[in-house]
Amino acid sequence: MAERTIDNDEESFWVTSTYLSQFGNRPEDFKPGVGIRVTLDEPATIRELKVSATPGAHIEVRGLRDADSTNLDDTTVLGSATATSGTTTIEIDSRDTEWKNLVVWISGLPTAAEAVADSNSDTDADTNADAESQNSDSDNPLVGDRNLAEQSPDSLLPVAIGDIQVRGTE
Repeated sequence: MAERTIDNDEESFWVTSTYLSQFGNRPEDFKPGVGIRVTLDEPATIRELKVSATPGAHIEVRGLRDADSTNLDDTTVLGSATATSGTTTIEIDSRDTEWKNLVVWISGLPTAAEAVADSNSDTDADTNADAESQNSDSDNPLVGDRNLAEQSPDSLLPVAIGDIQVRGTE
């Protein structure tokens, strides 16, 4: 399923499970997060990662030192951002290291309200057209659902990762 994030197909994506409590490191949090490993063809000094994801998701890009490890402690945070509509660019600090293995780590789930928040700043005409589009695409997890945001704004949403592009130094 994770291969759907690197197939250059805007219609395919990988989706997390649905969780009832937020990610994090506090005792009341369900777990610290969930992620996808990205293996590059060759080690590279990474400068940015572009990702399409459910708006409002908190995303970290982590370098993985040991390719056989599944332990989060074996990773280094290289950059982070909160996903917006469309493509989110995450600036990377490679720490003077060439990385072959990266982890796109979802450290925070968006609420229904967050998933549509960045589209609320459009003009009224654009917002009305966008609302119709988003309501009709409510089965697409890369698009926030305004009806859900109005009815249950604090509901946690699963996160979809649609397309990942890694750019190294030239």
